[in-house]
Amino acid sequence: MGTLKMNRVLWTGLTVIAVIVLGFWLWWHDVSIDRSYKLEVLEPIKLLKEPPQDYPKTNSEISQILPGETVEVLRMGYGKDFRAWLVRGTKSQEGWFMEDGKNVRVSKK
Repeated sequence: MGTLKMNRVLWTGLTVIAVIVLGFWLWWHDVSIDRSYKLEVLEPIKLLKEPPQDYPKTNSEISQILPGETVEVLRMGYGKDFRAWLVRGTKSQEGWFMEDGKNVRVSKK
């Protein structure tokens, strides 16, 4: 294999690795921003199985979180007219819910 061809293979490999690392970093940065929010549960929230922003045909209720319970934010998503949260409760219940302006108070940690 000639030196020119080896250099091309090396640079192609380095470029692929750089794109993968950049993509992972962008994904992780997005997740860390979502997890920087703190939610105070003010009204009972029903946790859904599927992300509401994906507009599933059906979305079953899988659990509930009551006012005053602590939740850990895992992800945040947006729909046309709403913001949705993937949370984990103190009893390990995990699911999505739609913020309606009354059910949670949102702040930064």
